[in-house]
Amino acid sequence: MPIIEIKKETYLQVKQAALWMKENTKEGDKLFSISFPQTQYYSDRETLSYWPPHSGYNTSEEFAKWLDKEKPKFLTISLFENHPEWIVPIVENKTDKFLPVQAYFLDPEQKQLALVIYEVKY
Repeated sequence: MPIIEIKKETYLQVKQAALWMKENTKEGDKLFSISFPQTQYYSDRETLSYWPPHSGYNTSEEFAKWLDKEKPKFLTISLFENHPEWIVPIVENKTDKFLPVQAYFLDPEQKQLALVIYEVKY
């Protein structure tokens, strides 16, 4: 089997999520994703990375300030990229700010979570 056939669905859930976010946003809305090149390409929306080397902040406190400044409509967390260790606790503990709205799985039985889209509330 050629390598292209084997790899054609790699990051499929990132593509699906970006297309979903495109359908559920309007021009001018921002997105936060570690998979920002793919997300920006498929969503056709400004996408910012919240990974410290790309974002310029290194702590959850700096992230909170940046979040309030940039005001993204959605934020994604996936297994495809390395995430800052503090992002999952922030999202899990601030359920009034981060509302899970869509999930994508690796398997048809939906047991292996691949990506979650959170709506960011202000």
